[in-house]
Amino acid sequence: MYLPAKPDKYGLKIISICDAQTFYFYGGIPYIGKETRNRNDLFIPTQYVLNLMEPIMGTNRNVTTDNRFTSIELAEQLRVKKLTLVGTTRKNKREVPAHMLVVKNLPPMTTRFLHAPEMTLLSFSKTKNKNVLVFSTMHETETINEISKKPEQVEFYNKQKEVLMYLTNFATNILQPEKPTDGHYDIFMDFWMQPL
Repeated sequence: MYLPAKPDKYGLKIISICDAQTFYFYGGIPYIGKETRNRNDLFIPTQYVLNLMEPIMGTNRNVTTDNRFTSIELAEQLRVKKLTLVGTTRKNKREVPAHMLVVKNLPPMTTRFLHAPEMTLLSFSKTKNKNVLVFSTMHETETINEISKKPEQVEFYNKQKEVLMYLTNFATNILQPEKPTDGHYDIFMDFWMQPL
């Protein structure tokens, strides 16, 4: 795929599942282009996650996803399979209330929580006029680290995404130890799991 914002413009995208404690690559599905068919009346990103999570359904683990995959639809599907979800979510999703997007005049390090049964959405503004949305079915409290001033959900998400960065760098170096002069292919992985 072509990613103009990346240092290496072309890459192989692998939708993958990785263990966040051992950094073990558990499985993956190559991304072969935009799919137009929606099987089972579920969104395509939800289907990717459910397909990859099939071997660990019912194991009471957490799935951490990036904003492409995180949704209420996915959370509800995973809950039935005894899995929790933590992930960033896109600001243009219809389930995100407008008041969670307002960041004007908020001081830095502001966190706002919105609770629903067995779900929490938070808006964290690390800097002025900018925020990140984090969705969780694992965390129900409004715990904020006194030192970092970050909410528990944000710190958990940041810790889990370390495996993604590690495996992406590892895969790139193994598959492409020396950058060829005619181009370079990178590997992009999208989500990971964490045992409780």
